[in-house]
Amino acid sequence: MKLLRVGERNQEIVAALDKDKKLRDLSNYIKDLNPKTLNESTLKKLEQIDLPNLQEIDSNKRIGSCISNPVDFLAIGLN
Repeated sequence: MKLLRVGERNQEIVAALDKDKKLRDLSNYIKDLNPKTLNESTLKKLEQIDLPNLQEIDSNKRIGSCISNPVDFLAIGLN
């Protein structure tokens, strides 16, 4: 399961990319992906969801940043 945020800027909802590359709506289970909600407990809860039974989202929707309000950002560059 790959987690994403899709939708218009500042109105994204949480979605998952299933094994068939279809976007599935997770907004009934988690409201946003941010440092407060993205933790081991939430991930365990999301693992129990049967993705094919969730509503499919149009694949043409905008994909936003994967995490809103990140605390730290680490980048490694090659020179």
